[in-house]
Amino acid sequence: MNERQIDTFVSSFAMCHSLDLEDRLPPGSATLAPADILLTKLQIYEVNDKDLIDSIALLLSHPVISTSGGPGIDTTRLAKVTGSDWGWHTTLTDNLTKVSQRLPTAGLTSEQNDVVAQRIEEITSALAAAPKSLKWRARAKVGRRVPWYDLPEEVG
Repeated sequence: MNERQIDTFVSSFAMCHSLDLEDRLPPGSATLAPADILLTKLQIYEVNDKDLIDSIALLLSHPVISTSGGPGIDTTRLAKVTGSDWGWHTTLTDNLTKVSQRLPTAGLTSEQNDVVAQRIEEITSALAAAPKSLKWRARAKVGRRVPWYDLPEEVG
């Protein structure tokens, strides 16, 4: 055995938030779209270093796009998930900040750091500008006083 793990999802992914993956596998692809992969990595309230590094690698290797179907991290998909759920938005943007803070020690070149930092800024700006639902705005009034995430149980 090589001790490698593989994650398999069927219709949804739930850790601190729930992500509907029904019909999200792009045609002809054996893996999720980059935006969905980023959402699975950064939905965890107590994000770990491996997920930060994985996110940096994903951001480095995929451009940020604003239209579905292209090769890249689709801000339309990110905005759809986070624009209706204040908790999702908060966790994702908090974790994008943590990715930025991890960048200087990730072992990248200055140019690579700049690429990742720019892509984080593009995503953050797109999420801030995206329309928010009434439910999102109502939950935002409560803010951080009440937990907005679930803590997942560890699987042994």
